[in-house]
Amino acid sequence: MELADQTDPNSLYDVQHKIEDFNIIYQNDIEAYAKLFFTKGDHKEKLQPILNEVVKRYNAQLYEDQQVAFKANIKSYVRLYGFLS
Repeated sequence: MELADQTDPNSLYDVQHKIEDFNIIYQNDIEAYAKLFFTKGDHKEKLQPILNEVVKRYNAQLYEDQQVAFKANIKSYVRLYGFLS
């Protein structure tokens, strides 16, 4: 991704769509994780099973080259989100 693209907020959505196209992280995973994460208290033991399911899909459904691309897109999303926020 070029530097000029990184300043465009729409580029965040472009990366998000690339991540969603892998169909590894489901909307219900995000909602369940967010509900626990933003609830007061220590919920680490409840968060891990949600992450474990995502990891299982990642390992079972993606070939090695797809895994590399998925990780690269996740890293890009996190960097870009931090930069734009």
